[in-house]
Amino acid sequence: MVSFTEDVTHGLGERTGEALARLRALAADPVLPLADDNEIRRLTALCVDLYEERFLAREGYRLAMHGYLALLAIAVVRLAASRARTGA
Repeated sequence: MVSFTEDVTHGLGERTGEALARLRALAADPVLPLADDNEIRRLTALCVDLYEERFLAREGYRLAMHGYLALLAIAVVRLAASRARTGA
């Protein structure tokens, strides 16, 4: 399970609020089933990288963690948009 807070949108360089609006829209239906193996592998890899940054706490890990959270947020928003377009 991955959850996001509003501050994730700062990592997206978002100024208009569009990313925040999309993440909030996902909160209405917060479960996004993953059926495709490629989706699962990509999101799993990002989660592993995020975990390793936190666990190892190397120099710059906070910035790296924000980057991984931003990538995860973007991937989730894209998957949700794709599901909405296709009705899946």
